[in-house]
Amino acid sequence: MGKTYTSEKRRVEALRGVSLQVPRGILFGLFGNNGAGKSTLIRLLTTLLEPSAGQAWVNGFDTRTQAPAVRASIGFCSSEDRSFYARLSARQNLTFYGALQEVPWRRLRPRIEELLAWFDLQRAGDLPVQFFSTGMRQKLNVARALLHDPPLLFLDEPTKSLDVTSADQLRDLIRQELVGRQGKTVFYTTHELHGVEDLCDRVALIRMGEIVLEGTPAAVLQALPGLSTYLLEVATDEGAALGVSLQAVPGVQELRPINGGAAAGLVAWELTLNEDGGEVWPQVWQAVMLHGAQLRRCEQVRRRSLRDVVKEVTAA
Repeated sequence: MGKTYTSEKRRVEALRGVSLQVPRGILFGLFGNNGAGKSTLIRLLTTLLEPSAGQAWVNGFDTRTQAPAVRASIGFCSSEDRSFYARLSARQNLTFYGALQEVPWRRLRPRIEELLAWFDLQRAGDLPVQFFSTGMRQKLNVARALLHDPPLLFLDEPTKSLDVTSADQLRDLIRQELVGRQGKTVFYTTHELHGVEDLCDRVALIRMGEIVLEGTPAAVLQALPGLSTYLLEVATDEGAALGVSLQAVPGVQELRPINGGAAAGLVAWELTLNEDGGEVWPQVWQAVMLHGAQLRRCEQVRRRSLRDVVKEVTAA
């Protein structure tokens, strides 16, 4: 699927050759820098835009020919949304939007109370929205997208502009309540990569309108191995010589002595390795044994994350 914007002076290819399949009941994360094409893709999938090439099916419906059915089966929440009525309360806003979505009244009232409870907004339910914090407003935004209880929820940059605590709370609710307990499918876009490995079941990285990586977080990390840092402590009288040998091992990017942390006869380093191919460690252990050193401790102090992968790929 693709999307091209044209004018008299220029032609911009916002999406090119995008192909994705998202299983039901998972949290799918789409990541990329600002301007990479995340919002364009989510607007195509929610029928707000039509593709210039290709087709998309959402919940079994064609986004071109069955747009009303698509919209009835999804919820959509954008961080850029400004459509709440500021002088109305949270309950009044949800009542209004529930009526627009034709949720039956007998279902709407209990549904509103249920959503306010999930998002910890019950006590603020009668407060005008103009007095809500950014975090409260964003929670209400997600609640509105869930009024008709859709099986699929699209969240476009839902934690944008939120403080760390509010963002963590919203992510926990999405992961634990919506996906974990209710079994909903969530399509989540963001440029913020904090805690991605624990949040998403599958991820895709979009760069300049193209999907360049896709899979489980573990599979993506395994496909592009890279730098990890370990604390290595050994007992030896040949610390200086061992350090030289370790530094000469192909794949050892940095060897930093740990000052003062060792007793007599103990030497410690922070060892940064490029683990591509898994060939580094045998040579590290060989160097340790050749100098008659005894291993006392080896532990990972910084693991490679999806944040690192995204930086490497987008910088390429």
